[in-house]
Amino acid sequence: MHTNSDKQSLWSIAALPLGLTYVLFPAVDNIVRAMGMETEGAWIRNWIDGAWLLLLGLGLLRLVPRLAAPLKIPTVPLVGMIVATECMAIALCSLLLNNQRITPYMMELKPLFYVAVAGVWAGTFGLPSRRAIIAGGSILSAFIVAELIVRSALAGVITHPIGSGEVNYDAFLIALSLCLALADPDVSPRGSTWLFVGVLASFSRTGAIACMAILILSPRVTKLLKIAGVAAAGLAVFFSFQSRTLEFAVWQIDRYIMWSTAIQLFARHPLGLLFGYGLGAKLPSDMPITLSDLWLAQSAKLGLDGVFAFHFHAMWLRLLISWGCGFVLYLAGILLAWIWQKRVLVARYTAILILAEAFTMGVFYLSNVAVPALFVLAMAAQELYLREPKFSVARG
Repeated sequence: MHTNSDKQSLWSIAALPLGLTYVLFPAVDNIVRAMGMETEGAWIRNWIDGAWLLLLGLGLLRLVPRLAAPLKIPTVPLVGMIVATECMAIALCSLLLNNQRITPYMMELKPLFYVAVAGVWAGTFGLPSRRAIIAGGSILSAFIVAELIVRSALAGVITHPIGSGEVNYDAFLIALSLCLALADPDVSPRGSTWLFVGVLASFSRTGAIACMAILILSPRVTKLLKIAGVAAAGLAVFFSFQSRTLEFAVWQIDRYIMWSTAIQLFARHPLGLLFGYGLGAKLPSDMPITLSDLWLAQSAKLGLDGVFAFHFHAMWLRLLISWGCGFVLYLAGILLAWIWQKRVLVARYTAILILAEAFTMGVFYLSNVAVPALFVLAMAAQELYLREPKFSVARG
């Protein structure tokens, strides 16, 4: 018999995907690196997609026998139905294009796979508890802070932590936990502060800026703490450059170069902005010299040549290139509406985080980020659309 505390735990069956992303994924990466194997860009990091496939199969085995009961399908606005129909047409037309290459095509459909995993798992075992996500973020924060201290002490200088191999993704996961913690009046300020420290310790610039925006727009944070948080975030951004021996030059930042390259593509071929440039298609774009080593290595592993949507790491760019402006405007509009409303704080915070992080990282394209992000989005949507909010300003 499971008690209520069991269901709230990070180690409950509903929270199994969180254990994979917050605990097991960074643990495996560090164990492999400790054994002397380089994990950045290595095949070993792909094991988590295999784990998602197994969880999807497990969820379907449990869910299929229940399908005799009528399914509760959420109402989709007319605009949403139009955009979904447009995206299906784009996907079908892209598949029928001459010389279509299946690997980059499937890579642009990865978010649908993660939506299926999160949806089936939540439909079978229920959404993990908010406390489980907060606990996962606290554990990951402890890991990041400890690594920062140890690596810096051994090097004798502040040294950038590695985390699970891509510390920006770790920062996003911790920031997700922070969104829930700040929205829950039962979570102590100490708990929220610890999560904020974890994000800053990662030296993720976008993570620090997103969390700074969340603090500024949070009615639960005092003005003094907001000032302190902004100062701490600014310091973390400064040390993020110092720890990587980078100069404060925008044109040396790889994400800036990706945006610059994409803008050149849009300027030369503006019609592609309407319905995309073909899902997974080779793009009529030049490869920037400063990113050629990275992009050529990524293409070579897939047996490809040329520039593709997956080379542009920012989610907003990938969505624009693949699906066109219709879907991007629809999604951005929803996030902005969530930020504007004040009734459900977790919806506001999560929208700020995703809107900001999507300028530099893939979010829903990422193996260890997408599923937890979708869980928190589902929680926020439940609060916003399906019932009276559990955590509202009135309780602050």
